[in-house]
Amino acid sequence: MTRPIDNGSEKPAAPRFPCIYKGIAVAVAAALLLIIGWGLYPFYTELTSSPADVALESTAARLLRLDEILTVSAAMSAATGEQYWLQRYREYKIERERTLYNFTKDLDEGGQTDPQYADLKQADKAVQRMERKAFALVNAGKRSAALRLLTGEEYRRQRSVYSERLYGIHRRLAAALEARRQAETRLFHIALVAFLAFSAISVSAWVVASRSARRWKHTLVQERKRERKVVGKAVENGLRSASLHSMTSAGQTAIDGLAMVDLNLAYDYVNPALCRLHKCQTPEEMIGRNVGEFLAQETLARLRELTQKALSGESVESFEGLARANGQLVPIEVAPSLVASDTGAPWAFLLIIRDVTEQKRAQEELRKSRDFYLSLFEDFPNPVWRSDRDGKFDYFNKTWLSFTGRTLPREIENGWTEGIHPEDLERCVNTYSEAFHARQPFNMEFRLLRHDGQYRWMIDCGRPFSDPDGRFAGFIGACYDITERQQMEDQLGAKNRELESFVYTVSHDLRAPLVSMAGFARLLSEEYADRIEAEGQQYLRRIHANIDSMNALLTELLELSRIGRLEEHKEEFSVGEAVRKTLEDHTGMIEQSGARIKVAEEWPVVRASRARLSQIFSNLISNAIKFSRKGVIPELEIGWEPAAAGYRFFVRDNGIGIKESHLQGVFEIFSRLKEKEVEGTGIGLAIVKRVVEDHGGQVGVNSAPGEGSTFWFTLPASQEQKEEEEEWALATSRL
Repeated sequence: MTRPIDNGSEKPAAPRFPCIYKGIAVAVAAALLLIIGWGLYPFYTELTSSPADVALESTAARLLRLDEILTVSAAMSAATGEQYWLQRYREYKIERERTLYNFTKDLDEGGQTDPQYADLKQADKAVQRMERKAFALVNAGKRSAALRLLTGEEYRRQRSVYSERLYGIHRRLAAALEARRQAETRLFHIALVAFLAFSAISVSAWVVASRSARRWKHTLVQERKRERKVVGKAVENGLRSASLHSMTSAGQTAIDGLAMVDLNLAYDYVNPALCRLHKCQTPEEMIGRNVGEFLAQETLARLRELTQKALSGESVESFEGLARANGQLVPIEVAPSLVASDTGAPWAFLLIIRDVTEQKRAQEELRKSRDFYLSLFEDFPNPVWRSDRDGKFDYFNKTWLSFTGRTLPREIENGWTEGIHPEDLERCVNTYSEAFHARQPFNMEFRLLRHDGQYRWMIDCGRPFSDPDGRFAGFIGACYDITERQQMEDQLGAKNRELESFVYTVSHDLRAPLVSMAGFARLLSEEYADRIEAEGQQYLRRIHANIDSMNALLTELLELSRIGRLEEHKEEFSVGEAVRKTLEDHTGMIEQSGARIKVAEEWPVVRASRARLSQIFSNLISNAIKFSRKGVIPELEIGWEPAAAGYRFFVRDNGIGIKESHLQGVFEIFSRLKEKEVEGTGIGLAIVKRVVEDHGGQVGVNSAPGEGSTFWFTLPASQEQKEEEEEWALATSRL
């Protein structure tokens, strides 16, 4: 763009800034900087060098003081032998050595070559040597000799040499420090006088130069203002023409409505798409008319508000409104933006107006479709709820509302929590919040207040759902009244506790006479052994055996009643650990029978009770050894193999086997094989079955007479094992 030429009267050239004043100003500034540096140099010297000298002088004074303390402490220690003076001497001796080391390190090379410093070091060594010898005499109990040594001529002479040399160095340092301070003070006075003289000269020169500069600047500013006024007017007219031209080119083919309006919201340009939206014949019909004639009142008010924000420099966003078209209202989206000149002056607004009729229609169809599916839940026999993508509850079906006796406006958002039992509220809200943020299904139980004022136990099953585009849209859930089930579980728990109490009482009451019988039988055996014949002794042995059998039977009955009713501590561990422990516990039985046992080398990890799993293997291994064939060495194999959703463990033997007709009842209580008489209660396999089922597994046996038996049971895999198997399956499927 070319600058317009003013054909008026020719303006006089602006006066040049005199070169002499420029030179004076530069010279004065340089002189000022030089003088300031010269005047501040003494302070710099003092800050960088004086602290070290002061510290060195202070160290020398401290050494003199420590020397006096050590002399007194050494003499008093030798004279009295008290530990106080000895301890005092040692503490100050350590401090003197550290101080002397720092003094030597900080002393410059010139000071260390001073003859006084050499005499000081030699005297210090001599004093240290005599003090060590004196303290050795004190430790040997010869305090008189030590005192003579520390008060002798030689010790005093060396101590005097040490003190005089150290004091001489101290005086030299103090004199040097004082001389430096006097020199710096004189230098500062000279610099201060020079600084004041040159400052007066520089201020005078600067005042003269500033006056001339202000006159020149004022003239130049006035000239530039006249030029900018002429150029700015031309640029603004050019930009408006260029913007309208470019708007016209782009707007002819635009799908959305485009318009350029002035600051009073009157149309300067309208494209064909906006003309069609307002049902006008030609764009010229709208030029010069205010946008308020084509917008609804609320939309116009919103547009005016946003344009004012744009003029004040705030950012504005698009908004939805209504446009007029032949007496009808059309939904639109308006996006206003400010148009400014190169100088930043606002002169127009650009409006992008989009017809969103189809979009609104699609949203309405989607809402109707969604409401149609929700209507299916209205008469659902269970309470149903829904939450939006923000986690707020926005729907409850009629069943929920009739159950609680509340209205929909009271239940939406967080109103439903008012009906939750106070003891369940925090847990309920936390469960929902965690599932919502994780986008995971959840099940939870809580008590909900019914319309009659009674709390009912509910189980709530919530699941995330998506919109037609696959985006997360919220959660939907259904509740089921489980009050009766909960009551039955409570009753069952009470019955179980009652049964446990009964079994314990019966066991205790039955054990009491057994203990009495055992006591009297033992008294007969011990007190009347010489009066009882051999046949009577045999009867006593049978009484003892039956008492032991009855006691074992009561113990196992009590154990059987507890399985599944008491909380068991379960943990993840290798099954091989339980197998090895069981074999160690049965070492005597195994060695006595001569059994040969083959055990798997590697074992899986399960989540179970260690004690119960050992109990299972104990029953199976002892039975396999007990029911061996006569004259045949028992052979056992203990192993495992993969099974559906877990593992199958087995104990295989070469014993007498079991008839097919007896296989069904082998795990029943008091079931015993008649093929071989062995000791036992007939409850062991019943305990095995109950423990396995309590762990979520199954139990069984494969056997034939004379061919041995294989007792097996299954257990589910641990969570860690399941995750590893799932990862392995996923990896192999990708291959």
